[in-house]
Amino acid sequence: MAILLALITVLSVLPMSALAANSSFTDVPENAWFYKPITYMAENGYMSGTSGSKFSPHQTTTRAMFVTVLGRIAGVDQNQYKNTCTFRDVKKDWAEPYIAWAAENKLVNGLGDNKFGPNNYVTREQAALILFNYLKRDYTLTVSDEFLNKAPDKASISSWALEAMKWATGAALMRGDANGTLRPRYSATRAEIATIFKRFIEIKDDLEANKPDGPLDCDHVWETTETKRVNVFSEDVEDWVLVKDIRPMSICNGCGLDIYQWYVDNRDNYTPPETADAFIRAAFKKC
Repeated sequence: MAILLALITVLSVLPMSALAANSSFTDVPENAWFYKPITYMAENGYMSGTSGSKFSPHQTTTRAMFVTVLGRIAGVDQNQYKNTCTFRDVKKDWAEPYIAWAAENKLVNGLGDNKFGPNNYVTREQAALILFNYLKRDYTLTVSDEFLNKAPDKASISSWALEAMKWATGAALMRGDANGTLRPRYSATRAEIATIFKRFIEIKDDLEANKPDGPLDCDHVWETTETKRVNVFSEDVEDWVLVKDIRPMSICNGCGLDIYQWYVDNRDNYTPPETADAFIRAAFKKC
């Protein structure tokens, strides 16, 4: 039996220490809903003000700004990516290394015709997709309809962003307004982006703290609900054979879990596929 272990206006180009120097803005009152996330993002050098005393929380955020903030959080080495961006509408400026990094790591796609649209405003669904793409490289993410189905404007979500919005709402990265409206195609304000990123960091830290490290001793087993043709490769991991799939496969109806990595425990009777494709059925151990 195969066993799965579901394992913001322009940003300043000041150095990080200078960015973190001012976290008090005259347009960010302490009683505002966005006070804490903006303060957090500024104090940590991830976002800066639009001037020495203003943050401009209600201004929109461009795609270049959004990717730059993510790159700062990820600790991207700008020198490694300078002058490497291939999008023809991206200038050699403060955002270029971060856009190059995001493109190389498949976090972003262009808008066609080899354009990125750096000055286009980032929408809420675009933001969700970029962060989803970032996290799914290293973690198993739960994708569930539960919260998204409650949104009255669910139908307005673009098809390419649907999975990411399921994850974002389920993980509480994004929540609707008082009416549950998500506004997926609306441009995100700087206050919203600060809030989203603070939640994102918390989610990432939690995922890292709970990331499985190899096979675990679990009690309950569910079989997958489908057998699926997958592209796989295998490698030895101590007494297990690890089979990795590049695409997700749903397991246990309604549980919102996907397969990305498989641990095969019946090693003596298991022969890794000689071809690139194989039919695999797995079981999921819930710990």
